[in-house]
Amino acid sequence: MATGLVTITYFAALVKPASSIVFSVFGIAFNIMNPRYISIGIILASVYGLIRYVLYGIIIGRTPNKARKLLLANKMDDDGYYEIQTDSKEGIDDIFRKLEYAFPSISKDDGGIKIANYMGSPFRNEKINFVFGVKFKPNRKSKLLEFCHDVDYTAPIWVNVIGLIIAMYRFSGPTTG
Repeated sequence: MATGLVTITYFAALVKPASSIVFSVFGIAFNIMNPRYISIGIILASVYGLIRYVLYGIIIGRTPNKARKLLLANKMDDDGYYEIQTDSKEGIDDIFRKLEYAFPSISKDDGGIKIANYMGSPFRNEKINFVFGVKFKPNRKSKLLEFCHDVDYTAPIWVNVIGLIIAMYRFSGPTTG
């Protein structure tokens, strides 16, 4: 995201490097003889950051949006509640961890989550198995925070895209403010 912010700042401010730039690193003076390539370097860094984030953050990684979709696939009842089942009480803690990652404002204490016990059906002299379920319904606050979470998570993409659009406009359009 930093490369996107640098790209936006550099091109929106209409920065035009001098014909020669001198700077010093650890007391050693450097002279940039062709500073027009700085803008090309900034664009390449922005494109690289954008592609890298899309690959590792979106395609390979598990985004909060993907986590919600995987967690809630085909689990809504007629009343708008989601129900996730597990076969042990320990599994409920795992479900809560997944819910807290996927839904930023959901907690055990806000009344939006209910823990339910279900008794399984016995089949021919088998033991009766208990199934534990977590039933919840995201509220408006949770939905708003989900949206903000998704916007923040994808910020490195759209910030770089905005920076690249501004850069392309500067290269193709007017060069003065």
